[in-house]
Amino acid sequence: MAKKEIPQRWTGEEVEVSIRTDVPEESTGNLKEVNDGGIVVSFTVEKDGKEYGRTVFYPWSIVNWI
Repeated sequence: MAKKEIPQRWTGEEVEVSIRTDVPEESTGNLKEVNDGGIVVSFTVEKDGKEYGRTVFYPWSIVNWI
């Protein structure tokens, strides 16, 4: 079995992600997938006292770091 490279070996773990936007955004979530197109991260968001789950795809072109 081939050795997984970073960030693939972090799949399933909590990671901090910095996204390139007009105002750089940093979030912590569960890394779900890493592929040639980018990463998929699952977050828990609190709104109006309730927690909601969201899963987001980030293309590599906007990922600053993981």
